[in-house]
Amino acid sequence: MYKNDTQQSGEQWTSISVNLTSHNFQFGAQEAYTHPAIVSQVATSLNTPHLQTRKAVADVLIFFIYERDFQAFPLVINALETLSTANNEAATPYAYWFKSMEQFLSGRGVMGSLVGASDEIRRAGGPDSSMNDYAVCAPVLEAPVRLFTNF
Repeated sequence: MYKNDTQQSGEQWTSISVNLTSHNFQFGAQEAYTHPAIVSQVATSLNTPHLQTRKAVADVLIFFIYERDFQAFPLVINALETLSTANNEAATPYAYWFKSMEQFLSGRGVMGSLVGASDEIRRAGGPDSSMNDYAVCAPVLEAPVRLFTNF
């Protein structure tokens, strides 16, 4: 088990960084498409309180969707649905992720400071540009769902 949140966040970030690097190569991306469990494991990292990891995971999921002209779209949707049901939310792709994203972003301090900020933001050292980048991932990941499903 992890000794503290910092150790856990560091190990999650390392894992996601390795995943990002491996998917930049043709072989690594091909492995992710042939083994749906890889996409599900990547999506489960959205549970982390570490902002950098969340942003990296969202980037990987966006890559999975758009890299092959939406061929991996069902894999990502299934992974997000699994994440929602595992966290006792409705079995829709974005139920848990949007709820956790809203909680995280609403924890921002007064006028961008640490005054009144949530523990997650305080641990991250305060709001930074990654928070904005993470917030932009939501519509980019949601767009294909609006195009291809009845959500």
